[in-house]
Formats: sequence, C-alpha cells, structure tokens
Amino acid sequence: MAKMLMLPPQRCVLKGPKLLHWLPALSGLVATRPGLRIALGTATILLVFGTAITSLLFIPT
Repeated sequence: MAKMLMLPPQRCVLKGPKLLHWLPALSGLVATRPGLRIALGTATILLVFGTAITSLLFIPT
C-alpha cells in the first residue's frame, strides 16, 4: 500500500469548526498525487459548467 503523507493540522483550521479538520490532510494528498489533482480539477470544472447551464434556464426571457 502506498505511503500516506500526513501533515500536522494547522492552527487556524483547528480553531474553526470540526467539520473542516480534514482539509490539511486533503491538501497534502493533492500535493503528492497528480491523479487526485486531475480528478478534483475536473470535478470543479464540471460543477462550474453545470451551475452556469442551470442558471441559464432561470434567466427571464
């Protein structure tokens, strides 16, 4: 199994909601795994396109 890079949590993340405590780990994974970076980038672009197309449906004519 691949070795996982675990970074120590940042202080600013620990002061925030507990829901966000996984962000530093995800950041470390994205920095070391190009496949994950491509997948997240593609998902983000598709989400933006989907939002734009959906908003076009609600423009009054």
